[in-house]
Formats: sequence, C-alpha cells, structure tokens
Amino acid sequence: MANEEVTGMRGKTVLVTGATSGIGYYTARGLAVLGAKILLHGRSARDGEAAVARIKREIAGADVTFIGADLASLSEIRRLAAEVPEQSSRLDVLINNAGLVRDRRSVTVDGFEMTFAVNHLAPFYLTHLLIDQIKASAPARIITVASSAHRNAKLDFDDLKAPPSFA
Repeated sequence: MANEEVTGMRGKTVLVTGATSGIGYYTARGLAVLGAKILLHGRSARDGEAAVARIKREIAGADVTFIGADLASLSEIRRLAAEVPEQSSRLDVLINNAGLVRDRRSVTVDGFEMTFAVNHLAPFYLTHLLIDQIKASAPARIITVASSAHRNAKLDFDDLKAPPSFA
C-alpha cells in the first residue's frame, strides 16, 4: 500500500519521547507512515536531527520535528512542555517512551537518582504539564512504555532522594 493511501493518523500530532533510536524511533517512524505529525524527542540534538532526516528520507511527506530535552532535569522537562504547543495546537497522543538503566548510582541536577528520575518522575511530570493540551485535543491518548526492570527496584517512598542499592 502506498504511503498516501495510509492516513489513519492524518491530522493528529504525536509526541514520542526517547525517539532517536530503538522502540521510540520505530514508533515515531510508523506513526509518520500513518500520516501523523511527529514531535520527536531526544536528549542529543545530533541524534535527533539524524532521526528526523532518516524518517523524512524514508517517508515522502513525513511531518517530523525534533524537540530536544534532557529528561533528567525538571527545568528541561518544563522547557519541553512549553515547546510542544509552539509546535502544534493539538497533542493527540503522548508516548512516554524514554528510559534508561544505570548500573551505578548517579544523581540528576535536581538530586534524584537518575534511573528513577528519567523512568518515573519525567513521564509523570511531562504528562502533568501537557495534560490540558491533551484534554483539549480529545479524544487523545497517553501511552507510557515500561519494562519488567521495576521488579528488582526497592524504593523508600518516604524519601525519594534516598540512595537505592545497586548491588
């Protein structure tokens, strides 16, 4: 089937976090094939622009824009959320895909353990900041991608900045 015949997402805007490679990239690419306007998020401008160029090269007429932000920083998440309405008045789908796993303790600029911040706090906070735009675009969807890695995590919910065990 030719790309112009596949229009299931035409007129829809989708933000995909962590979309410069892997599942996020292929999700963004697949939605671009369906005609969606893609806001492709990543931490690295170089990787983001390369992902955008690749999708545009492979899919005629793809509407893809890179938005960079480090999800390990609350101020960067706020900046990302402020940029989304500048790119599109609609946000029909938010796909919280970005994630990471560290084998050693590292801390964000805001003092949170890195894996917890990026995998849990970031999608929650980004969704919170974008929820009014998402509701205004109804019917809209929020999708959060996860793995089974959480099964090994132990959190102190009374102190989310407490150092976790990396043993």
